[in-house]
Amino acid sequence: MSNLDYQGGEVLAALESQFVPKLVAKPKPEITIKNAIVCSFYTSDDYYKSHGSRLRANLEELGIEVDLREITKKEGEDWAAICRKKVGFIAEVCAANPDKKVFWIDVDCELFSIPDFILNSTADIIGFQRGFSNPTKIGYENRGRFWEPCFWGINNTPQARKMIQGGGVALNKEKLEDPSQLITTTNLVNDKFLVVQKGKKNYFLLSAE
Repeated sequence: MSNLDYQGGEVLAALESQFVPKLVAKPKPEITIKNAIVCSFYTSDDYYKSHGSRLRANLEELGIEVDLREITKKEGEDWAAICRKKVGFIAEVCAANPDKKVFWIDVDCELFSIPDFILNSTADIIGFQRGFSNPTKIGYENRGRFWEPCFWGINNTPQARKMIQGGGVALNKEKLEDPSQLITTTNLVNDKFLVVQKGKKNYFLLSAE
């Protein structure tokens, strides 16, 4: 190699060092939706954790505040047990955000926008099931529960907060203190019935088959 080649290599290396692209952290999108917060949780397995990262980026891009948390899945805990934690989790987010509408979205879903009729809804509670399809067309007659919302919201009205905190519901004449309480056969009257009261005048008698 000639001395000219060597010097030329040094010059080229010096020039390249001046044009190395600088890594600039992308600024966090500004929160433009001030009257609401979206929450969800996910377990630590790769599937849900990756969806959690995607959903956080999705919601931040929409300009809405996010409360997205990783929860611990206990040994032997199944999918239904994880789902039962939703109401208690949402109640906690509501308590921390008394002046905002609180929306839940399943972590493996995505929001393209939040329409004004949802953000400014006067309803106490709203919800949409997966696919926004007709319940009679998706097999609910063969399932143990009828309503399976992937996106639902709790308004900041007193009635909505009372409902999510469980203050407006009683089981067998006893106030439901924990909204995530698991109802078992020990709650049944005469090993068969469950009396549910909503407010002062609405009673429902459920029969376990």
